[in-house]
Amino acid sequence: MFQVRLWRGIVRPSATFMELQQAETVRGFFRRLAILSLCNALLSGLGVYMGLDTERFTPLIGKMPEGYIETAKLLFAAGVIGHGLIAPMIVMYVTSLLIWLIIRGKVPFDKIMTIELYAMFIYVIEHALFLLFRLMTGANIFSSPFGLGIIAQLAFDHLFLIHFFQSITIFSIWSLMVQTIGLTICSSMSKWSVLTIVAIVYLFIRLAASLIFVMV
Repeated sequence: MFQVRLWRGIVRPSATFMELQQAETVRGFFRRLAILSLCNALLSGLGVYMGLDTERFTPLIGKMPEGYIETAKLLFAAGVIGHGLIAPMIVMYVTSLLIWLIIRGKVPFDKIMTIELYAMFIYVIEHALFLLFRLMTGANIFSSPFGLGIIAQLAFDHLFLIHFFQSITIFSIWSLMVQTIGLTICSSMSKWSVLTIVAIVYLFIRLAASLIFVMV
């Protein structure tokens, strides 16, 4: 039986995934999935509570009734919290499904989901650190010091490209490394083949997310 230990998995992935490869069952997956999702939603809600990304309502002051503005803020907060709760789980599931389909059953789906749970943990860590940075500096959502967002804003005028490049961070690279180690150990494939698959799936997910962001 494999016991999910999030910190150990991202610090010592080789030892952790050797245990996963040999295990027949996984314990603690759903509990930690729920905890990570709730933590991410809490971080999203905290950001709204502290006034991040609410500047869009400033032009409405004096033009619309106060009650309308407050209702709009509440709906916005609910949407942000809901997104923080559900979006990471959807991304994790779709990523796991795509990888499972590509590698054609060389790794059981539940083990791929377990590996992706560690990637989700890294994402939540990044979310927390970026939130702290924004609260300290007032930076916008595209100005993460951990990635290419700032450079993208200087190089491009298109929102789609800015949103896409801001998702490429040192944490996403860390996540790709952890996924590659886990899938390589749990399958018979070479690490370069696994890395290629993981990178392609990641880029596809990020391009789709950027397209949805621009359309919405």
